[in-house]
Amino acid sequence: MTAGNFTGNGHSDDLVVRWSDGETTMYKDTRLSELGSEVMLVASPNWQPAAPPLRTYPDHSRP
Repeated sequence: MTAGNFTGNGHSDDLVVRWSDGETTMYKDTRLSELGSEVMLVASPNWQPAAPPLRTYPDHSRP
């Protein structure tokens, strides 16, 4: 885990974490009371997308 200025905004308010499963995540614009927005930099080797998106048609119906 390390903190610094990784987004170029001039503030050392970003946090980069390498998790035990190999995933690396950055939290941008972290504040004293909350983590900033999460960005996955490197996925875990075991990471799988949740599910393919549903196909939506112009009339908003589903197959």
